[in-house]
Amino acid sequence: MTLPRWPLAAALAIGLALPLGNTQAATIRLGGIVPGTVINKDVQSIRERRYENLVEQRTDFSCGAASLATLLKYAYQRPDTTEHDVLAGMLEVADLELVQQQGFSLLDLKNYVETLGLRGRGYEVDAETLDDVSIPVIVLLDLNG
Repeated sequence: MTLPRWPLAAALAIGLALPLGNTQAATIRLGGIVPGTVINKDVQSIRERRYENLVEQRTDFSCGAASLATLLKYAYQRPDTTEHDVLAGMLEVADLELVQQQGFSLLDLKNYVETLGLRGRGYEVDAETLDDVSIPVIVLLDLNG
């Protein structure tokens, strides 16, 4: 993954200034179906459904942070976890010069989760082995090799 040409700090400032909350479902009011009544029905957009149980990636360099935030939020019952929280935490444990050159690494993710009291491990396995894994994982795919 390559970073944009502007400094990482500026990219973080821009990315973290974006809205962090999820959009609200709309309500449709249906009248005239049954005389004298109005029916309210909550609806979700296709986009809201797509990201219903995912923390959406907000920047081009935060795929790992969004993935980890999703795991922490939905698999490890930390409902208030955001991509912003994970990025801020990773910046505290990462080598900033290396991050500016190469982006965040799986080691940065591992080091961050350990500050939360969780265990982070890295393994290299065949794709078929993933079928047998029974815990939530983050997978780094090597599409060229």
